[in-house]
Amino acid sequence: MCRGNCQPNLCLQAVAEVERRFPAGVPSLEPEADMGVREPGLRKAARRVEAMEVLLEEHPLAAAPDLAERLRALQRKQVSMHWRDACASF
Repeated sequence: MCRGNCQPNLCLQAVAEVERRFPAGVPSLEPEADMGVREPGLRKAARRVEAMEVLLEEHPLAAAPDLAERLRALQRKQVSMHWRDACASF
């Protein structure tokens, strides 16, 4: 039985399988047309997501030349905080 490190491995295996099945990327699905979702709040939620995407695109950080490095630094920080919290429980 594994302790704590199996979930990341399973997640990585699942992502690898998706990448194998869809080498050009996962196709986009329209909830109403492709999946038959008829939820009344779906259109409202979709409009809110679109509005948020516009705000994110207009944000000054979106055009920052060092965005990739900033995101890598954020990811490293999140990983180290996760392990710090996990080790604190021992």
